[in-house]
Amino acid sequence: MAQGDLYDGDIDQNFTVPSLSSPTGGQRVLESGDASGGSLLARWEHVSSLASRVSVQFYYERFRRNDTFQNERRDTFDFDFSTSLP
Repeated sequence: MAQGDLYDGDIDQNFTVPSLSSPTGGQRVLESGDASGGSLLARWEHVSSLASRVSVQFYYERFRRNDTFQNERRDTFDFDFSTSLP
């Protein structure tokens, strides 16, 4: 079994940054950027009897965000192996 996904999008958000020089106590900021990434999950399983089973699973995810205040890139890996013997 294998499955995966990809995504890509734009980030537009408004928020208020506290400011002592502003009469309202804050300054409105418009932030824009983009985010993208994807993931892949693969699993293999072999059952040779009711009491004997082997399975292997691999997961990988990539995330990237680039905007006014941060540039982030993250890669996540996971590998699992399990077996049941009589």
